[in-house]
Amino acid sequence: MFKNPDIATVFTSIAAALAGVAASGGFERKWRSNRLSRSKADCLLIDLGNEKTDPEEVREKYKEIVENHDLEIIGDKKK
Repeated sequence: MFKNPDIATVFTSIAAALAGVAASGGFERKWRSNRLSRSKADCLLIDLGNEKTDPEEVREKYKEIVENHDLEIIGDKKK
């Protein structure tokens, strides 16, 4: 395809760099979402230790945490 091997090398390097940048952005978003979801779930566990806590309310909050986590991972911002 290319007659000059240097041009092919440059394009290959650019493609690899772009793939790396794209992958690192996804990792950071996933890491952030995981940390936030975990802390919210930990707070719910603390709430469950209180006898006055409504278990149904905790279940609903947990469902919301899971849904928001999934939306953050896939990059959907319709929260």
